[in-house]
Order: sequence, then structure tokens, then C-alpha cells
Amino acid sequence: CAQVTNPGKFAACAANKGVFLGSINACKEIADEALEAECVKEVGIGLASPQACKQISATRYQGLRFDCLDRVALLRDDPSICEDVKQRDKRGFCYGKIAEKRQDYALCAKVRNEPIKDKDPFLAPDSCYVYAGERLLAAEACSFVKYAPRKAACQKNVAAGIASTSVEKPSMVTDFGPKTCTESGGRICVRAGRLRDASP
Repeated sequence: CAQVTNPGKFAACAANKGVFLGSINACKEIADEALEAECVKEVGIGLASPQACKQISATRYQGLRFDCLDRVALLRDDPSICEDVKQRDKRGFCYGKIAEKRQDYALCAKVRNEPIKDKDPFLAPDSCYVYAGERLLAAEACSFVKYAPRKAACQKNVAAGIASTSVEKPSMVTDFGPKTCTESGGRICVRAGRLRDASP
């Protein structure tokens, strides 16, 4: 790798070297922090090592870290690794991918809810049921989704044979539970928690 001058190609070379040697130490030769984190992710996936994934900064490169953990959990068929994915919808999808691999959405019952006072306490388990239900074309999985708009979307997508890549998240909490921007009676969200009347 020492002869490679292009930073991106050097990072790819270091990642290949790290997988070959079974160590993330090769990534430490990379001067650019973002490329180093990408290298650690590739080595972590190549080695199916959650410990390597956890070497990626959870604050600066959260997406890379979570993607690494998600892929390693699937490779190892180990849903306990998904618990280290802190973004709740992605944690649910992590479980959902394993449920799809096992052809059994029942795994989603093991995904923990957040405290009931949370804006969306069922986001993680709902995400699992949506992911697995849509990919396994299992409408019965959608019946376990707690948040009504997500449940309806899941059922519609299963009927149409569509697999979505995200789930609808509420943007506000009302006395009647969480609501999305489109459910708020003609008003739209400008930024999280703030509404603007869209009617004339």
C-alpha cells in the first residue's frame, strides 16, 4: 500500500490488508479520519467483528458504525449485536434483516420498546415487523405494528409486494398519541416540533 498515492485507493488497500491480516491496525496508517473510519468498517465486516465496528466513533461516524454492526449482526446471525445500534429504526431493521434471513418474523418480538413516555416508544419493534413483513410478504407481521400509519403502510406494501427502506416516524405528540406531519389536519412541519399552517 505504501506505493499508492491516491487517498481513496490507499484506504481501500489498507482495508484489504486489514481483512487479510485480521486486524484494524492497517487502517491506522490512513491520514484522513473519515477514510480511516470507512476502512475500519470494511475490516469489521470482512472479519464479522462487532469489536472492530465499535472502534468507529459513535459520535463522529455514527452511520458507519451502525452500518458495520448491522452487517456483522446479519453475517453472524446474532441479533444481540443489533442492540449496539442506537438509532431505533435502524436497530429494528437490523433485527428485521435477521428475521428475513431466518424466514421468521417472530424474532421481532424480542426487540425492546422505549419508555412509554417517549415520542415513539414502538419505533424499533415496529421497524422490525415492517422490514420482515414486507420482505417475507407476511401480512400477519404487520398486525403486530403498534403505530397505525406504519401498520397501514406495511399492509399496503405487503399487498403490493413492495419493500420500503424506511418507516414513517411521528413528528409530534398530541393528547391522542404521536402524529406525523401529514396527519396534523392540513398543517405541515417546518422543523421538528414546529408546525406551520399550510391552509390558505
